[in-house]
This record gives sequence, C-alpha cells and structure tokens, in this order.
Amino acid sequence: MILKTSVGFNSGYVADGHNGANHVQFSANLSYSVIKNMQLYAYSNYSFAINKDSNRYADDELLQDVFWAGLGLSYQYR
Repeated sequence: MILKTSVGFNSGYVADGHNGANHVQFSANLSYSVIKNMQLYAYSNYSFAINKDSNRYADDELLQDVFWAGLGLSYQYR
C-alpha cells in the first residue's frame, strides 16, 4: 500500500483564481500480483479546497472538494 499527500498551488494557471495554495490531496494505492505478469490495483483520492474565496475571485467557484476512486487490471507482455 502506498499513501501520499500533496499540496496544489495556483501561480496564475487559473487566471481569475486566488494565487497560492488552493488544495490538499490524500491518495491511497493498493496493488496485488494475480500471476507473474498480471496485477490488480485499486486507488482512492480525496482533494479538498483551501483558501476558497469565490466572492473575491470568480474562478474560485470551481474550487471544490472532490473524491474519486477506481479499480484496474494491468498485464505486462514479455
């Protein structure tokens, strides 16, 4: 299992959003080898907005808390 935390910054990428830190994301990844060349994996992420001020910055309206997850299967041909 792999756990990660990251912080996102806006330095003018979102033109009408506030500059500086704008979200924190937590991630968890898990993988399992089914057979030698096949792997099953799962992941989940949660990102929450920080310093949101849509009254002052129009594009901060798009800054939201978001959760997403998924399952996958990979096979490596050799």
